[in-house]
Amino acid sequence: MSPISPRSPPLLTDALRLEPMRIHLLVLDEASKGLADVEAGRFTEARQTLQALKLRRRSQTSCAHDAQQR
Repeated sequence: MSPISPRSPPLLTDALRLEPMRIHLLVLDEASKGLADVEAGRFTEARQTLQALKLRRRSQTSCAHDAQQR
């Protein structure tokens, strides 16, 4: 059963039909950019990046907590 009613306006029908293709092309574009970044050496190790994010989040949280206590 199609979610598109036979009475749907033509432009709406076209938009609903084209949206999955647009999303697919966006995903392919992002994957291509990611591979180009890896090929060019623009990447970091996941564990190092996660550790840096955790440390930054902790320092932001402790700064916000200190400001609330004042």
